[in-house]
Amino acid sequence: MKITIYHRKEYGGTGLYRLHLPHELMAQWGHTITFTDSLDPKDYDCDLFIASKSWFVSANTLVPKLQKKGIKCIIDFDDYWILPQSHLLYHSYKVGKTSRVLVDGLRMYDYVMCTTPALRDEISLINPKVEVFENAIDPNNPQFSINPKAAKNVRFGYIAGHCHKPDLMLLDNTPQHLTGKFSIHLFGYDDSQVYAEFADILSGRKTLMPDKFFLYRMASARAYTQFYNHIDVAIAPLVADKFNSLKSELKMVEAGFMKKALVVSDVKPYSDLIKHDNCLKVVHKHQWVKQMQRLINNPDQIEDLAEALYDTVKDKYDLHTVTRRREQWYKTL
Repeated sequence: MKITIYHRKEYGGTGLYRLHLPHELMAQWGHTITFTDSLDPKDYDCDLFIASKSWFVSANTLVPKLQKKGIKCIIDFDDYWILPQSHLLYHSYKVGKTSRVLVDGLRMYDYVMCTTPALRDEISLINPKVEVFENAIDPNNPQFSINPKAAKNVRFGYIAGHCHKPDLMLLDNTPQHLTGKFSIHLFGYDDSQVYAEFADILSGRKTLMPDKFFLYRMASARAYTQFYNHIDVAIAPLVADKFNSLKSELKMVEAGFMKKALVVSDVKPYSDLIKHDNCLKVVHKHQWVKQMQRLINNPDQIEDLAEALYDTVKDKYDLHTVTRRREQWYKTL
């Protein structure tokens, strides 16, 4: 197969998991994979054209022209198109009428790919030709190599993008109530006000001593997963709302493949993967202190949780497994 992917830049996890990793693997299997930002239909000699929700708007003029050439056009959606008012991008979506633009895009493309069955069900109301391919990990890829750094305390880590302040607020007033040998690590820090607020929350409103709170500068999509080697326990707070329920389980998947214990909000999509022995779940905001303190007091439990989470994700979310399904689906188109 010849597949051309409209690609403007490597956009964080979306570009990595949805476009690059699976199609780079398919290239190893002998398929012709091309990444381009050309808007000239003459540059497209392929069987399939793929664009991401993240930057498909600029490619919309291409789609009808490519369809006339007999090229099947696929759009990849990684989350819901209607944002809650608390979302960082809510006002820009409202001004730009972005939700409407995204829905029009769903109708325009021949096929849709997405991350979860729940998101598929929403998309199918607009375009029924939609298929699920999970965000998946290649354990043979160096960026997912496991090389833990030793420490004498329990290290909690938060690894997430700019749009998660409402989620992180679930941890507000938690760090300052933890006791014992622990530290909290914030990854992806930049000079924005958003990350300054993240740091304020995770430092217990600046009450933690310097040996208990650490900042790590942002890293590229190709490198940030190595942050997991600097922690023992990942924390994944998530507000319960429709937008979040239609996101992927990626943070659980990353933590599992990197063999880290996890403290996680008991809300969808995470609740679909939660088992009694593969993580510590948080139902109410005040339980963050309880569950994190539990691991500080019982560090021997960390390895058992990590191994159980790894067992939960290692088969279903292996990139080779998911990409074989993707390859077979492409062939049917």
